[in-house]
Amino acid sequence: MKWADGVLEVRDSKCSLFGDDAKLVFKGAAPKPAVLAPLKYGTGESAFFSVGWYEVEAEAEIPVAEFMNGTCFLGAGGGAAPAAAAQSLSRVPFHVSRKNAHPAQARAPTFGKKAPGGAGAPSPALEVVPDELLVYRDAQGRARGVPKFIGKDLRPHQIEGVRFLYSRVLGLQEAGRTGAILADEMGLGKTLQVIAFICTVLPCTGPGRNIKKVLITVPSSLVLNWKAEFKKWTFIHIRPTVLLPSENCETLIREFSARAPPGVLICSYEIARKYAKQLKAAAPGLLVCDEGHRLKQAEGNTKTISALNSIDCRHKILMTGTPMQNDLQEFYALVNFVVPGYLGELRAFKNIFESAVLRGRDTNASEEEREQGRMRMEELQKRCKGFILRRTAEVNEKFLPPRTDLVVFTKLRSPGQEALYKAAISGADVRKATHGSCAGTEVLSLMRKVRTICNHPALATADAGLPPGGCEESTDAACVPRAAANESGKMACMLALVSAILERGEAVVLVSGSVKVLQLCRAILEDEPALGGRTPNIGTIDGSVHAQSRQDAVEALNSGRCQVLLLSARAGGAGLNLIGANHLVLIDSDWNPAIDEQAKARVWRDGQKLPVFIYRLLSTGTIEEKIYQRQLVKGELSVAVAAEGNKGGAKQSSSSKFSREELRDLFSYAQSTECDTRDALRKANPGDEEWEDEAPRIRDDPTHPLHSALSAGVSFVHRSSEH
Repeated sequence: MKWADGVLEVRDSKCSLFGDDAKLVFKGAAPKPAVLAPLKYGTGESAFFSVGWYEVEAEAEIPVAEFMNGTCFLGAGGGAAPAAAAQSLSRVPFHVSRKNAHPAQARAPTFGKKAPGGAGAPSPALEVVPDELLVYRDAQGRARGVPKFIGKDLRPHQIEGVRFLYSRVLGLQEAGRTGAILADEMGLGKTLQVIAFICTVLPCTGPGRNIKKVLITVPSSLVLNWKAEFKKWTFIHIRPTVLLPSENCETLIREFSARAPPGVLICSYEIARKYAKQLKAAAPGLLVCDEGHRLKQAEGNTKTISALNSIDCRHKILMTGTPMQNDLQEFYALVNFVVPGYLGELRAFKNIFESAVLRGRDTNASEEEREQGRMRMEELQKRCKGFILRRTAEVNEKFLPPRTDLVVFTKLRSPGQEALYKAAISGADVRKATHGSCAGTEVLSLMRKVRTICNHPALATADAGLPPGGCEESTDAACVPRAAANESGKMACMLALVSAILERGEAVVLVSGSVKVLQLCRAILEDEPALGGRTPNIGTIDGSVHAQSRQDAVEALNSGRCQVLLLSARAGGAGLNLIGANHLVLIDSDWNPAIDEQAKARVWRDGQKLPVFIYRLLSTGTIEEKIYQRQLVKGELSVAVAAEGNKGGAKQSSSSKFSREELRDLFSYAQSTECDTRDALRKANPGDEEWEDEAPRIRDDPTHPLHSALSAGVSFVHRSSEH
């Protein structure tokens, strides 16, 4: 006979039996009240009975709240929320057996205990540490501080970040846990905080903590950026080894391995995968992963995760401004990489947290399901905040110039663009997709085609006869037609906006997820004889631009030699410092809100001196508005997971998957509206005045950069509080 642990929920004459991973294993008739009486009256005796084909030994009654927030399925730690009243609800732990059941696995404690005061204490400091630079002081009074050469430049929230990393990554906060996620929003100086932490623990700046070598893995576009940051902040104190595809990486790794510590090695994720075996031999004590949301495959079987795990670093830091991009499983993957096993097995995590949270956010959820989803989310926050540090951009606002976020809705141009859009959404392929007889890949292809028309009808025409994907990432200018801006509402607005920005003597970054759209923007701008009274220097950063050229483009913009930068959202939207521009235009939106947030943060960050304007262009009443509305939903879930101290939680939102009705709505066109998003939100929340039209105020202010663009078919302008 095999036994396992679990929870039995009893509600009137019905009961539900859950395994210790929160999976529902049986639902049916409940045992009679007399059978459960020993538990109710606290006699200390167990109750023995059967439910379905299971034999149950019920040991004790547990509070309703422990079931609602999921703690009854988890190990110690976190604490339960206050118990809720439930007259007809009784929940008890149980043992269950049946023939041919799998042997029960003993559950290891999920959370460790705090280390005693003297455990892992730092070596004595070589000098007196000023209080403002103090990172750690042990029970014997021995202190550790950030070196003055870098500490003098840190802001208070950055010093606090170094303290957080020191206590978590070195295992001083919780025995056996030696990892942390630095999840500050973009622009708060995560790179500087990590460099300051490295300077604090490496022996080159004083006695270390057994971390003698550091491996930093980053997207290929940021390798030289990290090198520049070390040079800027550490001077001669730390000179990192940098691996580039053009160099003999194997030789450089061998030299790094043989070199006496301390040492820092910077490489891309691609190089880390290729040379994982050699990097392991270098025995780095600390692994830093920048833009760590790339490690989001929950099953942990991607080449990148496997390669990094094979390097076998005990101490890990994961940096990301977007800890959750699409769903809770991706969040689980990040946590499990940094602190393996902390949230248990993926299967249990899905049952305990993901299913309950998504069920509670469904528009058809019952009040109890919503409450359970909220309590499970709060429990997840509580358990993770010990090793995740998340601060919002508000921390840095007093150090930065003001930022204005505008969502600009532009009408499709008639007759050409509008007629083409209507034909696309009423075609046989779309009808097939919206009635459920179309494969998922075909639906995505249709979405792409319709979105292309929103950018410019000539792009859709150019796609004709091309294989799926066309020349989306091609660098061949012949792939992109020469087209007039006035044939597209968005392009006409973009042209007027860029012209006004250049007239002000300022610079702008144009962002798109499509290389073809960026090439079309360049063609339109170059065809304009006197753009803003000058011929601008236009730079490009996309997937075809190698690392050194990317760095050159960044330096050209920041030095004033470049006035317009064309930026690929996916290939260059993360980690770059583009403070030479104070205007950023999102030509199109990504399904993943994190991609757009990464891009927007490139200009509003430390070093920016001018007021910042962010413009998101959307074609009115089209699929682009639906994507934006979807972003708002996903953004709410991200806030709920990652924001520390978020008492109110996120607003209720719909399920994360499309229903057939939602898919039909996606391929629709609200021709008469000024703003479909405003209409939808006000329908859901009558009396909500948040979505006021900003266009009249801008029209009355001739100095506003968007003033002249209003006449280019703008139907509505929303001033957003996204940052």
